[in-house]
Amino acid sequence: MTSKGLLKEWQKRLALMDWRIALQTNCEPEEMGIVDSAGCVQWEESSKTALIQIVKPERYGKRVVPFDFEKTLVHELMHLKTCLFYDNDDELRERIVHQAIDDIARALVDAKRLKGDEQNVSDYGLEGEGIIHECHCTNCGAQITYYIPIGDPDEEDDGDKEAERA
Repeated sequence: MTSKGLLKEWQKRLALMDWRIALQTNCEPEEMGIVDSAGCVQWEESSKTALIQIVKPERYGKRVVPFDFEKTLVHELMHLKTCLFYDNDDELRERIVHQAIDDIARALVDAKRLKGDEQNVSDYGLEGEGIIHECHCTNCGAQITYYIPIGDPDEEDDGDKEAERA
C-alpha cells in the first residue's frame, strides 16, 4: 500500500477524517521540525490541519528499534488525536502522553499485522479476537495493559446489526 493509502486507512481507523493532513515522506532530517526523529507533526487544532514528515529510511540510522514507516505514521496521527492533552507548561505530562502515544501506536500496528491470527484473550476475561499489549512507564513505574480488538473497522459486528433491527 502507498504512503497516501496508509494515511487514509489510519485516518479512518482513528476517526481523523475531518483533519486535512499533508504527508511528506523521505525527508532529510534537517528538513524536519524535530531533529533526530523518525517523524514529526505540526498541527493547528482550530482548523484541523496538519503536516506530517517522515524521515528517509536510510537516514534513520542504527537504533534499538528498526525503522517502521507505518508505526511512525500512526504515532504522528496519535499526536493529532491527543492534541488537546498537551500543555507546554508541564514537561512531565507531555513526556508521559508521548510515551503512551508510542505504546498505543505500536500496539495498533501490531494488532493490524496480527489480524487473522488466533489470539487467546480469555485469560483476561475478554471475548473475541484481540491483542494484549503490556507496557511499563519508566517515569512512574506503572504497568499498563491494553486490549485491542482485532477486526476490520468497516465490518459490522452482530451487536450493530441487532441494534439496527430494533
